[in-house]
Amino acid sequence: MDAIAVNRLKAEVKGATALFLLALWNIWKERNNRIFKASRHPTAAVVDLIQDDARLWREADNLGLGALLSANDDVP
Repeated sequence: MDAIAVNRLKAEVKGATALFLLALWNIWKERNNRIFKASRHPTAAVVDLIQDDARLWREADNLGLGALLSANDDVP
């Protein structure tokens, strides 16, 4: 593997890790809403929140999400 491919792979791994952490964080917040506030959001709404956060992080190019997701891609 050449240096460019290695750097791209590192950026993609970093972006995937950030996306995983965003998902975990939003699931944790939903858990807290259900336990402490007796408030429930539908699963689709939680997924939408994860996608919204990922778009914001991509725009800020936080933690390599820009390398994982292009501006035209929908967030998974």
